[in-house]
Amino acid sequence: RVEGAVATHQDPWQRLESMLATHIAMIVEPTAYARVILRILPDDAPAVADALLALRNRYELIFRNLLTALPLSDAVDAKLLRLLLIGAANHVHVWHDPGGAEPKAIAREQVRMVEGSTLDRHGGGQT
Repeated sequence: RVEGAVATHQDPWQRLESMLATHIAMIVEPTAYARVILRILPDDAPAVADALLALRNRYELIFRNLLTALPLSDAVDAKLLRLLLIGAANHVHVWHDPGGAEPKAIAREQVRMVEGSTLDRHGGGQT
């Protein structure tokens, strides 16, 4: 789902927002998928550890590639930014109210919060 959502955009910030919105939507859905991805670590399920690790690594690569495309300042630690964003997205299920903000609105706000503070202001980044 994430790859399909990201593919519909050219702008790197929109691609990140789309990825986060799709991720958050999957996280807040009351499905077994969300419970497995959030709560089952590869070490907790030896029989499927390799498959889970491969799935997570592939997902991480998508996220890394999205961040690499952003016009980030050299002062920004892209790894820390990635961990911050994915950690925040993964935690939405704890506080999300099904009648509250939609995943798209949450993702839009996450991106808005980091976009202005992470831009390469001297390299032609947006303000």
